[in-house]
Parts: sequence; structure tokens; C-alpha cells
Amino acid sequence: MVDIGHLLGAPPLPQLAAVTALVAGCAFGARHAVAAGVAAIGWLVVNGFVVHSLGQLGFVGTSDLLRGLLLLAVALAAAELAR
Repeated sequence: MVDIGHLLGAPPLPQLAAVTALVAGCAFGARHAVAAGVAAIGWLVVNGFVVHSLGQLGFVGTSDLLRGLLLLAVALAAAELAR
């Protein structure tokens, strides 16, 4: 998904939205711990390939924290939907 975004020259926000949708799909109906793990992996992908390039991880401040919280909230909400 991120590779396609890079090839098309998509800005970071649509790429974040695509990863968020994938996180929601992967966390749907999962236990909370699994959903949190899915969110963490999603954050690593966004941080390494959308915010930075070539998989370089880095913490830039509150924007990274907000992206992480967004992914966690979406994952936990998706996990609760199937209950």
C-alpha cells in the first residue's frame, strides 16, 4: 500500500489513511493486546516509510505521538466492533 502511494506520488495523509484502514481490518474482532500490536506495527510502517524514507525510524515529536494514538484508537475500536 505504501509502495503504491510512493509510486503515485501520494501525499502523506492519504498514505496514513490507507495504513489506518489496514490496521482497522487486521484488528477487527481481535483481542485488545493483539489490536495494540497491530497498531504498533502500523505506526512503525507509517513512521518508517511515510514520514521518513527507506524504513528509517525516528521520533519527531507530538505528530508521531498523535499518529500512534490514532492508530491505537482505530485498532481498539475495530477490535470492539465484532464483540
